[in-house]
Amino acid sequence: MNIQEFYKKFKTVKLTHDAITWILLVGIMFCFTVRINNLDKKVGDLSGNQTLILYQLEDNENSVKKVNKDVVKVVQNVANIDNIINKSAKEFGIDPALLHAVATVESGKNQNAKNGSGAVGVMQVLPSTARSMGENPYTTEGNIRSGAKYLAYLKNKYNGDETLMISAYNAGEGNIAKNGNTPPKYTRKYIQRVQNEKSKYSGSGRTTDKTNVVVIHPSSK
Repeated sequence: MNIQEFYKKFKTVKLTHDAITWILLVGIMFCFTVRINNLDKKVGDLSGNQTLILYQLEDNENSVKKVNKDVVKVVQNVANIDNIINKSAKEFGIDPALLHAVATVESGKNQNAKNGSGAVGVMQVLPSTARSMGENPYTTEGNIRSGAKYLAYLKNKYNGDETLMISAYNAGEGNIAKNGNTPPKYTRKYIQRVQNEKSKYSGSGRTTDKTNVVVIHPSSK
């Protein structure tokens, strides 16, 4: 075998090796995608009160336990916020779906959220407003209770007119009054967003105090 023949065979073998490598990589990616899609389908099939999902993609048992321990903290925090919202809504006579919706639009239910005007927490309340209601806005429970109390006050003020309640929560009572007790135009998008979120929560199962944690393993079918 001369040098040229050897080179041709070597080149063919190398190309074959590269092709096999690429085929294996594509196969692995396909399997991974199918697995994720299956997990997503399981999440979609869950009922409304089974919204807290844990799943792990590692085979090492110790790693799995470590991952779950960290994720459980996040899950428990979400469950805690949802339960406080439900209890506060019930205590102050507010539609829980509305309270969930306002919390979602205001902060994404993030107690660490802040804005430029000084509003803080899940319900984005001003510290002065919260304190006037006897609540601490820097705790999750105090913040949510503040928002619920304020919405209850607005409900009474506007005779249960939910559109005015939402608009006033966003723009303030003074601006509603200046606009002839009608929602200012600049609050329309906010009102629509809250109403859209409310429709998602209504009848979803998340407006009850019971929360389930569902653990899905990669091997689940």
